[in-house]
Amino acid sequence: MKKTMRKVLAVCLVLALAFAGLTLRVDNAEAADDLTEKWVDVKFSQPMRVKWNWNDFLTNAQTADINKNLSVAGLVMSQAAEYSSAMVEGVLMQLGFSDCKSDYYLLSTDTKNAIEQPARTFAHKLLTKDGRQYHIICAVFKGTTTLSDAVTDINSVVDGFKKAGENCEASLESYVKSISGASKENTIMFITGHSLGASTANVVGLLSSGLVSDASKFVYTYASPNYKTNSAGEEKSDDFYKNFIRFTNADDAVPLVPPSNKLKHFGHLGRDVKYNLAGLDTETRAKFDRVYQYMTGKTFDKDENKIKNHLGDTYMSFILSDGLTNDQITEYLSPTATPAPGSTIAPGSTVAPGTTAAPGTTATPLPSTAPTASPVPTTTPDVATPPAVELQANPMTVNGKTAKVPYGKKKTLKVGKVLLVDDAEGTVTYAKQSGNKKITINKTTGKVTVKKGLKKGKIYKVKVKVTAAGNDEYKSKSLTRTFKIKIK
Repeated sequence: MKKTMRKVLAVCLVLALAFAGLTLRVDNAEAADDLTEKWVDVKFSQPMRVKWNWNDFLTNAQTADINKNLSVAGLVMSQAAEYSSAMVEGVLMQLGFSDCKSDYYLLSTDTKNAIEQPARTFAHKLLTKDGRQYHIICAVFKGTTTLSDAVTDINSVVDGFKKAGENCEASLESYVKSISGASKENTIMFITGHSLGASTANVVGLLSSGLVSDASKFVYTYASPNYKTNSAGEEKSDDFYKNFIRFTNADDAVPLVPPSNKLKHFGHLGRDVKYNLAGLDTETRAKFDRVYQYMTGKTFDKDENKIKNHLGDTYMSFILSDGLTNDQITEYLSPTATPAPGSTIAPGSTVAPGTTAAPGTTATPLPSTAPTASPVPTTTPDVATPPAVELQANPMTVNGKTAKVPYGKKKTLKVGKVLLVDDAEGTVTYAKQSGNKKITINKTTGKVTVKKGLKKGKIYKVKVKVTAAGNDEYKSKSLTRTFKIKIK
């Protein structure tokens, strides 16, 4: 009996070792595949492709070249963050990252608590090469899209985005510490953002030396305002900033503020890739126009609307027209799957996460000059159209309050005096349902006007319907609440 049991245990041990060996071989195969350059379909203003190669992080740490793959991918991530946390997480997962964590997107309507707290998304990838493990950490910071972001921008004229950067670096440090096995010696970090997100990314890059070695840190930013350049509390050597790449447009006013000031250490560090539309030669300008028309369906005019000079479409047009041939540009603008007309921009609405095109895949060629017809490519999707993304429940909450108004005087109250509206996703509107006709509420701002003629000492109840319209991530939601007006 004992001999039989020993034989059974021995067979189990052999099978376990064989299975372990099989699993190990599969893991090694996956690690090898991760290091193969590939095209990944993503959503920018229009569907496009990103050339992705994990080796760019492993080799560029030594060469410190400005990498076209990272330049394009960083801008795609940054613009996705300005749409929603779901979209930027979708892009990161399509590229191969996991462990996504987003913060402060839900506070977009909570101005007080979101000031100096730019929304952020972190993600992680574990790579193995030549028997060594590397932890690739990606940090994407959102640009200005909300009132709280705008207040942060205004405050940063004084402190150069220092407080915003410190808050975000603390979040990043907490995230890195949550990754099992990650250390300063085996971590590689890619930090990116556009506008407010760009200046925040630069300050975080300065502050994060305790998390990652200088040679293994990549900071790629777009349309960055000036920022506090000594945020780390010490001056660094030029070698420290070799992977700080700042893309700017000469016609974009945002990179000029806050004004450079050496005494306050306001400015920027690293390498400045400054584009100038007026300085482009005829061939490069034609390529710029081609990309811009594909992205927007319009012809670029820098004087028509000054904000265009600051937008991601303009920066992508500069980056793709800089040093690439028309055939190479076609590769970026030829996704293997295109969305159905009217589909949303949420992750998964264009291609399923992880869908990639093998290197060298040929798509229907785009014209080598700016297209005159519809800018969306007409390639036939070679993957099934995924189901529509299910929207999440809107987290909005509303509570009524009591406001006191002096007798005999007309008074206008801000909505916060009568209603506490939190975590609303989408545009908020207000509709009075019942109450005294001398008390009115503005449909769009929620401001309450109390007219003369109400009785002193009386309390008036007003019922109002509050609606959050929702967005590409959240459903719409309506709540009916009652607030009170006391005439004192």
